[in-house]
Amino acid sequence: MAQYVVGHAERVRAIEAELERLPGLFLAGNAYSGIGISDCARTGRAAAERALALLAR
Repeated sequence: MAQYVVGHAERVRAIEAELERLPGLFLAGNAYSGIGISDCARTGRAAAERALALLAR
């Protein structure tokens, strides 16, 4: 199974910090927090929930 390179977690935190300044942009997929199919489904579901929450405001 593939592994992330050293420093991946720090890069993801930096990306997430930038996303806070960009409402309406949601990222999902194996590039961020898990490479398995279930991880992709989890990040996709979380992104969809954030998008729905934004639209509900």
